[in-house]
Amino acid sequence: SGSSATTCVCGVFGQGPSGAMTATLADGLLDDKSRLACASDARASETVHPAIFAIIGLSTSILWNQIMMSVDVLVSLFGQAALSNAAMAQNVACALAMAVLTIWPLTLSRRFQLQLVAGAFTCMALLGATAAFAFQQEFLPKLGFLFALAVNGLCTGIAQNLSAAVSSEFDHASGALLLGESMAPMATVVISGIAHAVAPGVFLPAAVSVLLATCTILVAIAALCRVPREEPTHPRSSSWGVCVASADKYEHEYAVSQLLVLLGNAYIAFIACAIWVFLLCSTPYISAGLCKDDLRCTIAMPPMMIAAANLAAFFGRSLGWRMSSGSLAGLLSQSTFLCIAGIWVIKMCALGPSWPTVTAAPPWVVGVGTSVLLTCWSNLVLMRNDHSSQASCGHSVFAPCNTTAQIMWLAIQTGSIAGTLLASTW
Repeated sequence: SGSSATTCVCGVFGQGPSGAMTATLADGLLDDKSRLACASDARASETVHPAIFAIIGLSTSILWNQIMMSVDVLVSLFGQAALSNAAMAQNVACALAMAVLTIWPLTLSRRFQLQLVAGAFTCMALLGATAAFAFQQEFLPKLGFLFALAVNGLCTGIAQNLSAAVSSEFDHASGALLLGESMAPMATVVISGIAHAVAPGVFLPAAVSVLLATCTILVAIAALCRVPREEPTHPRSSSWGVCVASADKYEHEYAVSQLLVLLGNAYIAFIACAIWVFLLCSTPYISAGLCKDDLRCTIAMPPMMIAAANLAAFFGRSLGWRMSSGSLAGLLSQSTFLCIAGIWVIKMCALGPSWPTVTAAPPWVVGVGTSVLLTCWSNLVLMRNDHSSQASCGHSVFAPCNTTAQIMWLAIQTGSIAGTLLASTW
């Protein structure tokens, strides 16, 4: 009974027959040393675990975002459709990897999942070093570039999907993974600024920035080594079936209800990411519509919009991290309105705004303002939706938290593909 009490104080309730013991009763059964140990474990759960998964989330996307940040190089090599083509190669491969890992009936241990993530990070680091060399040589064949992005997409899908599954076993880690992933675009802004400060020209700064981004992946591999030593606060097998009644009809009703909630959360993640990626891939067309015949403005605006969006993504998710999830119905209505308003605003900017108040403003103000508004809104909804999905999966047999986390990341990735396809219609 002493072990059960310790578990209760440390914050993992309902892990066995004694799991219903209240914290007050358990506290009376522990000596001072045990209380201090449990308090230390609780602090680690609130700080160490989120920090580890934030680093992992950052590293899953930083190489891809750094390549996207070299939009001036890509457009000069492959034309205005460069971002759409690159995003399609990356996102389709990423979604394929996520779909296989989510749907395929495999039971992987936590240690083996982390080993797969480490292997994916290693492959991404090698691709990053190769891309940096190609940028430095100013030689980047289109087919080779798209193939490398597809491989990077597979590695990204593996890393994000399996990290999401593992993160569901730790308090606050799922949201930290999503928050860390949003830090990648912001980090690329800083890295690009450093690269342009130390390297002249266009191609050399791109090479330096990709190489610096690759170094952060090595930090993530080191962080992964810490995870197997951490005790999960929500072991996978401990919560399955807790709330399912013995009668068949109640079990059926519970499964249907959980399925509807899961589909709602997946829809929200899909829409929020689709609008965000649609905006990013449409930046060359938005700049052409707003700048009209000003060639300098047309060239300079896409990097400005993407940089602003990178910062807004982190701000939006940070704000959502501190907010409650709210009701599922409210999130569904917000995401639907975001979809309608986002498509309309992006289309208006790309085709050339006709409103006097918009045409009177400097083009970069309208472009950057649109980028910040839609990106912040999308990522705010995305983070609140993560809180909602993790709150609803605690005792689910149909979709336990690790599976729910994987499905949410798959919805995010399919949303990225939808946004890319939508941008390819210009």
